[in-house]
Amino acid sequence: MDRQTFIENVSQRLNALGVAYTIGAGADIVINASFLTAGWSTGNKQISYEASTYLNETEKTVFMWELTKESGSGFSFGGSSETSFQTGKTLFRKVKSVQYGPDGKAYEIDLDLGAIPNAVKEAAKACGWKYKTVLNRNKAIYPAGMPVMTGQQPATPQYAPPSVQQPFAPQPPFQQPFVQQPPLQQPVNMPYNQAPAYPYANQPAPKKKMSGMSIFIFILLVAITAVLFIFGGASLLGLGIAAVILLIVFIILKALAGKGFIRNLILFIIALVVLFIAFAFATGNGHFNFSVTLDNGKPSIDKVGFAKSIDPNTMAPVDKVNGVFSQNDTTIYYVIKIYNTLAGTNLHVVWSYENGKSTIENDMPINQDLKGNYYSISIQAGPGAAFPIGKYSVTITGTKDNKELYTLTDNFSITK
Repeated sequence: MDRQTFIENVSQRLNALGVAYTIGAGADIVINASFLTAGWSTGNKQISYEASTYLNETEKTVFMWELTKESGSGFSFGGSSETSFQTGKTLFRKVKSVQYGPDGKAYEIDLDLGAIPNAVKEAAKACGWKYKTVLNRNKAIYPAGMPVMTGQQPATPQYAPPSVQQPFAPQPPFQQPFVQQPPLQQPVNMPYNQAPAYPYANQPAPKKKMSGMSIFIFILLVAITAVLFIFGGASLLGLGIAAVILLIVFIILKALAGKGFIRNLILFIIALVVLFIAFAFATGNGHFNFSVTLDNGKPSIDKVGFAKSIDPNTMAPVDKVNGVFSQNDTTIYYVIKIYNTLAGTNLHVVWSYENGKSTIENDMPINQDLKGNYYSISIQAGPGAAFPIGKYSVTITGTKDNKELYTLTDNFSITK
């Protein structure tokens, strides 16, 4: 048996049931129909039924996909004739529709939804093919690259009114129980691999939307990043790294849409750790040495970083350097923040070259109370000279009344 014989067999059975269908619109047989539940009396309880069948000649199998949706609600008097139960993968349910007979009158048609897949199954068996119900609609539509075959016009079902049925009579305005079915679609003449009339063929997946939790997490990360990099005085390189990290987090949050709170929380924690590492790198000298000083009332000191120049009024770094200078730089500034340090405190500064091969020491007395102020120290090359290439360090020790308050060491280097 060939595909054409199968399609004709199914068409005859669907015509007998009074079900509208389309041939060749992305699949061998496509059904898009609306019904009313059999027990409906008042209200608007509608059943939408969609189906697609595809004959796979290689596997000698007819694949069928179904989707049933119910919308609206209603109630009936004297009991409802609606029945619904599941058997295998086919839903059996009594429904009603309105069709027109050769005399032009509308007639009420009773139908069991389970009769539709049964019709396809019986047609497959009659043609010597296997039958299989699938949950993925892509398995019941034409695959890409299928040889061209002209679609056919489905025969228009005609419904002769049985003697036991009465012509459909319109109800009063407040009680209009049946909805007239739309006319059958026009003939489809197109290749199998071109079927825009079928709504599910090659249909892109719906775009994922970020949940409220994901949006909140992203905004919180942006706010934390702004606080760290604006008030921490990070370089433009650090800001660029943070922007890349936030972009990656945004993409992952979109991918995790609808995946639950726990995954979003784990991503937030990981992103926060990475941002802190990036901040440490952007504000330090490249050795990931990051510290946060809490104002607990005790004297303390905190690193800000190296710079080529500073603000003469605030001593804040202007042209920050990530711990690497060239021989063209004749002045090296090192900026710190000093907390809860009283006037009279002495800062002992030691500049060291190649682990003590050469050192320069000097004392810098503090003549006013400092509470979170910037403080800078510097070293200059001699006139017409340049710093030797190599590794350097600077150590700052604060003392008052011969008691050490704090000490800090940082490293930098000179290149060509």
